[in-house]
This record gives sequence, structure tokens and C-alpha cells, in this order.
Amino acid sequence: MENNRKFDISSCYQLTPGSFNKLWSTVQCERIRIMDVRHCYWISPDLLVQAVESVTQLEQLYSDDTRLTIAHLPAIWHKCPNITHLSINSVHESWHNFLECARKSNFSLSQVENILQRGFGRLIELKLIVLSATYTDAWILLLNLLK
Repeated sequence: MENNRKFDISSCYQLTPGSFNKLWSTVQCERIRIMDVRHCYWISPDLLVQAVESVTQLEQLYSDDTRLTIAHLPAIWHKCPNITHLSINSVHESWHNFLECARKSNFSLSQVENILQRGFGRLIELKLIVLSATYTDAWILLLNLLK
């Protein structure tokens, strides 16, 4: 179990974004293989992405009921290519969301597509929380990536 260090703050409702920053600064990121931030919806997605990106050996990410969405996956998978187990939200996804996240990460659209294809191709387990099925752009993208 030494190799499977877990960082779990799921449902830790008393944790504020400031206390998360303070806690995260003490974490030995290189040892973490499993990260569970489920139900921490008050922590900004930028802060969560920054934290996840620093865990380069991450194999499992559980982030449903947070503000992380599939639009953040290119940035996450770029730094954490070993993720094989993932739970994440798909809420109000559109090309605009993907383009905005790609712009923040300085990725071209072809880079985003390549990163997503590799990332989805490595997954053993995917739990996608769909909060709105009316955004067809995200469904078209996901179905093309998963084929």
C-alpha cells in the first residue's frame, strides 16, 4: 500500500479555499496516487486544477460534485498522464468551455484533441456525472473520442 498514497478531502465541508491552500502546501505530491476531492464544490476549478497538476504520478482522480468538468481534462491529463480511474462532471459543456480552458493552458485545438484521445484511451473506469444532457457539443466530442 506504500505506493498508493491517497489524498482524500471528499465531503470535507469545513475546509475553506484558504485552508485547502494551507493544507495542500504541506502535501508530498510525488507520493500521491489517488486523489478524492468529491463534493468540494466551493473550491474553485482553477485551484483544483493547479493542485491536481502537481500530482504527476496520479492514477485515480475522483472529482464529481466539484466545479471541475471535462473541459479541464486537457490541462489535467497533460500533467498527469497516468490517470486510469476518473469521476468528473459534465455540466453546461460547450466548445466555448473547451476553448477557454485550452487558452488558459496554451493548447491548440489539435493538442486538446490529442490529449483527450490519449487520456480517454487509458481509462479503465470512467464515471461521468451529466447534469444537463442538452449540450450536444460535449456529447459529440465525447462520442468521437471514445470510438
